[in-house]
Amino acid sequence: MFPWLTSVRLKLIWSGYWLALFTAMHTPKTAFGPVKIYYFDKVVHFGGYFVLAAFAIITAHRTPTILNRAWVIRWIAIFTTYAAFDEITQGLVDRTPDRWDFVTDMIGVGTAFTIARFIGVFNANTTTSSAKSAPTPSSQAPSTPAPSDAAPSEQAP
Repeated sequence: MFPWLTSVRLKLIWSGYWLALFTAMHTPKTAFGPVKIYYFDKVVHFGGYFVLAAFAIITAHRTPTILNRAWVIRWIAIFTTYAAFDEITQGLVDRTPDRWDFVTDMIGVGTAFTIARFIGVFNANTTTSSAKSAPTPSSQAPSTPAPSDAAPSEQAP
């Protein structure tokens, strides 16, 4: 769709976004000024981690990575670990770690993976074991011999 968007450029954009997300999540709240929208921080956490996971999926989809269950589990574990680290280290700056921010982060990651699953991203690069083991029609032996294969004594005069 975007030929200029190579896997290397995607990885650079994804890395830059991840760094920007870390910076934004660790900037003291006083730098943003007062925000009068209720639950605005939850919207930011959901959106930030949704986009982070979406970048991972898009980047892997554009590279020769096999998007199987192990890949999904590995990246969900990475994002879970990072979100926990993110919340714990927010206490080092003028921010308050919040378990509900962590939950919202995981909902964002889960939503990105769920959408990718429903649109068929994970089916595009995987090979299933049933597809490998299912016999093809041409590989099956015919159950009855063809008329030309019959013995000469069985042919009609």
